[in-house]
Amino acid sequence: FAVETVRALIDQDLVVASGGRYVLAPGAEVSQVRALAAPASLHALVASRLDALPPVERHVLSTASVLGLSFPLGALAALNPDNPDLDAVVAALQRRELLTVQNDRFAADKGQLRFVQAVVRQVAYETLSRRDRRAGHLAAAAHLQAEPNAEELSALSAQHLLDAVAAGNPGDSDTEELVSRAVRLLESAAARASSLAAYTEAQRHYLAALACATDQLTRIRLLEGAAAAAVYGRDYASALEHAKEVLTALATLPEPDPIREARTAAISATALYYAGRTGEAVELLEPYLERLPDTPEAQPVLLDVLTRLGGSHSLQGDHAAAEPLRDRQLRIAERLGDPNKLVDAWNAIALGHNGAGQPATGAVLLRASADLARAQQNPFGLGRALTNLYAADCTRDLDRALAHAREAYALSSRTPAYLRQLAGVNLALALHQSGGWQECADLLEPLLEGGVEHDPVLAAALAVQLWQDEARHGSARLEALPDLSGLDDKNTQAWYQQIIMVLARRDGDRQAAARAGATSVTTIVTTSGLEDDFHPLWTRAVLASLDAGLLDQAQEQIAHVADAPVGLLTPALAAQLPRLQGLLTLARGGDPEPELRQAIEALGAFGLVPDQVRSQQALAAWLVDQGRITVVDKPAVKS
Repeated sequence: FAVETVRALIDQDLVVASGGRYVLAPGAEVSQVRALAAPASLHALVASRLDALPPVERHVLSTASVLGLSFPLGALAALNPDNPDLDAVVAALQRRELLTVQNDRFAADKGQLRFVQAVVRQVAYETLSRRDRRAGHLAAAAHLQAEPNAEELSALSAQHLLDAVAAGNPGDSDTEELVSRAVRLLESAAARASSLAAYTEAQRHYLAALACATDQLTRIRLLEGAAAAAVYGRDYASALEHAKEVLTALATLPEPDPIREARTAAISATALYYAGRTGEAVELLEPYLERLPDTPEAQPVLLDVLTRLGGSHSLQGDHAAAEPLRDRQLRIAERLGDPNKLVDAWNAIALGHNGAGQPATGAVLLRASADLARAQQNPFGLGRALTNLYAADCTRDLDRALAHAREAYALSSRTPAYLRQLAGVNLALALHQSGGWQECADLLEPLLEGGVEHDPVLAAALAVQLWQDEARHGSARLEALPDLSGLDDKNTQAWYQQIIMVLARRDGDRQAAARAGATSVTTIVTTSGLEDDFHPLWTRAVLASLDAGLLDQAQEQIAHVADAPVGLLTPALAAQLPRLQGLLTLARGGDPEPELRQAIEALGAFGLVPDQVRSQQALAAWLVDQGRITVVDKPAVKS
């Protein structure tokens, strides 16, 4: 109000700028300022300023208000085609401090004209008649749709069309056509946002279109789009609700549509899968294996059903049930001739091989999947392949696995949120194991901002954060245990047991820690075998058993690896095995030196530097106890 009051005084030539402040103008009297009637509101004050404008300036400002708070000069020119002096008028409005230029380099509208205050734009807009508002919005929409980047402006064009409808009369003959155009533009904006992985924005556009649509088939299509966008934007509750609305709407149609029903069910199942409710996903999808018609139109939807059903069975540890589904998925993908469907199928088959104890074959397929995804410029498929390649290499070549994790995480800004989280978890785990603790901590903090209950994949991130706390601060820092007990995703449950294990150890309950560690290992074996997450979970479970004095349990856990076929003994496991055997030997009063020295060399060669240092520390402590080396006090040195 104060600023606009000063601007009103400037407009009337009662004050002028002098020495960095405004002072009474030469010839003006204080009585004139005092006599200025104070408007009852800011709105009235601004209105009085606009009323005093020359007609041409007032007209340009009013048409500018149709364009919004900020706008490009070209759009203003489109709404003032008969004004040859537009630049001069705009300059005058800038001098009057009604318009300005956005100079903030971080602003999305940098370089555009902008109303100095929102209330100025509001008052200017209200001075227009309904007919002029309507004409202005239609002209603005026409201008935007004629721009070279019209596709990027679809949502803005749609809003102008809807504003034109709102400014018109209920009986206008073109209302239905304008609304229909707006719906199409919003749907186009949603599809573009999805292609850019802006899924929250896509969901918002679909719902905006839905609010205008009246045709039932159009509403069903928009709800389906909103459900899919919600899934990939991590809004699983909304995805399930939108999908439920689709099924309700489909029931009102005169003829059943099993293909659309199955596609909607696959969207719901994907939300359940990401939320760790894999049993519900299986129960939902299985009927559609028989319900879908054997037609070419149904094949892509059947492929979606098979993909999600096979993945859900695998996360439950039921690889036997998943295998025929993946074989069928591959056959359909081959027949469809869609390279991106083949990327997904190879990825799924690779995971099946890994779960069946055939990791070398799985790695070949994953590399083929990644290569094909690169060729197709498919960031989603490539990100998924890289994430799974990390899992294949994390126990074979830590440097290569770390490179996969970094590339997947860098790519994940163009992929669904679930994949970004998974890539982040993998990168954090690799950094923690290799000793990049600060980078790991910096990565985990934003990753865990939203909590774990909503995103079960983050159970692994939380466990790694707690490991970090133990390593860096001596104790895990977590106020309350998240409740993930009701989820049937075996991977999530294995990591959840690790969280329980760390917290039990913090609270001094070593027996409970050992039990949770043992459960973690028996759970992860059902989905991963000796691959992927087995290595870090197994290592910590054995250590928990040793810490609790449960030496026979530790021996049984070590046997998972010691008795494994040679072909499945990966370099990481081969490096950890002598370390854990040496610690067990030490706990039983034996000589751990040969095993620990072997571990120190192997762990260093693989890149598990923190575990190498721990092994050195354990060996040094034993040698001191045996009197074979003497500890010499030295000045403290900062590491």
